[in-house]
Amino acid sequence: MNSYVCLSPPNTFKLRNKNYISNKIKYSIDTASFDVIDILFDYNNIDNEIIPSNDMMIIEFHMPFNRTMAYIIKKKENFSFWNDLFELSNDDLISRLKIIPLFKKTVGMQAKMIQLLLRPTLISKLVPVSIIKKDKHKKFIHIILEMNKKTEHGTRFEQRFNSFTAIAKDVIIDIGITFEGRQSSELPEKLFIGVRYNHVDPNNELAFINDQLDY
Repeated sequence: MNSYVCLSPPNTFKLRNKNYISNKIKYSIDTASFDVIDILFDYNNIDNEIIPSNDMMIIEFHMPFNRTMAYIIKKKENFSFWNDLFELSNDDLISRLKIIPLFKKTVGMQAKMIQLLLRPTLISKLVPVSIIKKDKHKKFIHIILEMNKKTEHGTRFEQRFNSFTAIAKDVIIDIGITFEGRQSSELPEKLFIGVRYNHVDPNNELAFINDQLDY
């Protein structure tokens, strides 16, 4: 089975709703708050590839097995706290970026192995986020998720991923990114992007499919 990546259906993820502070209820969203305008694979220098524009984010995934992917996304809807992100320090912004990993098509012992090796709460802690650039005037943010050996946490993630590769070919991984809403002005939470990795096999080329697929 081929390895490929596509965009996750937005309703894959449950985010905090407008009244989360009082009712603690999360909701399934209908659409992401950003459009994907370009995707780069295994590039050398992204600064030579992309010219920043208003209300844009670059989200780089430095994946295990020395694979890199960059999603260039542009805000398509207004939400009040977008401008507030640029008033935060880089450390505060990093602490509020929330990674949501989900795993599908796991049964029996596979499901138990996934739970042990790649628990969502653990993975969100193991994947460090770096802010490369934040432009307050253009409202532009460039971030990297380090999932490989370039960092101490990335090394721990890759070690766990290596333990997981024996069953990875049978698993679908969804990774969502949002900004954690902690007060009413930051709610409901907005999905920046959701990415689906299907049947990951480090020995095969990873292709991008431009459609959201039903499973």
